[in-house]
Amino acid sequence: MRIISTQHGPNDFLIRVYDSKGKFRRAIYYPLQRKPLVREEILSITAKDDWNRELLEHAELPETWPVIYTVVPDDKNRLWVSTIVNEDEVFEWWVLSNTGKLIAKFNWPRSKPIEVIKNGYIYTRETEEETELEQIVRYRFEIN
Repeated sequence: MRIISTQHGPNDFLIRVYDSKGKFRRAIYYPLQRKPLVREEILSITAKDDWNRELLEHAELPETWPVIYTVVPDDKNRLWVSTIVNEDEVFEWWVLSNTGKLIAKFNWPRSKPIEVIKNGYIYTRETEEETELEQIVRYRFEIN
């Protein structure tokens, strides 16, 4: 299965699902309020050097952030979709069945990006602030 996600309209997200041969299989669609994109905010997040700052200060930017940040399939054929919300420190994750039915929603820290979901565990890549060393951390989860 190949997944391509795109935004649809000012307040929605759309996930188009294709098979391995590129044939369209289905679309998963949900309304979701988009977060406004403020130039000063994006500069504080991304512009680490003068060249990037100069580029972003003069770039034409969209009015809002994308709705979807990431889509991660798990070993049970579910889709885990992180969405950009107004709270900067977290993503709102949606767990969807293979057909697109919403199973669960939860907030998860952006500082602990989810890389893999397998065998009842979420695997994240986390960076130790003092040493800047990355490590993989495993969290157990249950969906009732």
